[in-house]
Amino acid sequence: MRPEHVSFLLNYYSALKQDTSDQLNNDMHWLLLDLEDLIIKVLKREEDYGAVRNEVLYDLLVWKVDGYTGKEIQELMEVNHGEIHSEQYYSSLWRHHLPKLLAKEAQKNWIRWYYRNKPQDYWKLCTKCGEWKPSSPYFYDRSPV
Repeated sequence: MRPEHVSFLLNYYSALKQDTSDQLNNDMHWLLLDLEDLIIKVLKREEDYGAVRNEVLYDLLVWKVDGYTGKEIQELMEVNHGEIHSEQYYSSLWRHHLPKLLAKEAQKNWIRWYYRNKPQDYWKLCTKCGEWKPSSPYFYDRSPV
């Protein structure tokens, strides 16, 4: 859930994947599978349409993982997407923007998971809609369950 950790995983993805591909009891194997799912959710698929959401970032990620240089990526972006930017721009996307984007989505996923799996005594009845909702600092119904 931290951008620097996501950046590390992305930079060493190929080596880590190769080392853990057949080790089902290795935590890194499952961490990389979760990362792949996160990437597909954030960059590849639109919620219900199956469309590519952000082709530029997805292609950048694939090309960097495949070992393309900054110059090669710059040329591929121009040919495939009509984008003309400097190598430094794509490097900045790779090192800063992409890890932050993925980490932010991982944090959202964790919060959703946490509140779905919280014990029932941490849920509150909404007086406006009548639904049971997870208690949080933003939920103002203070009556105990």
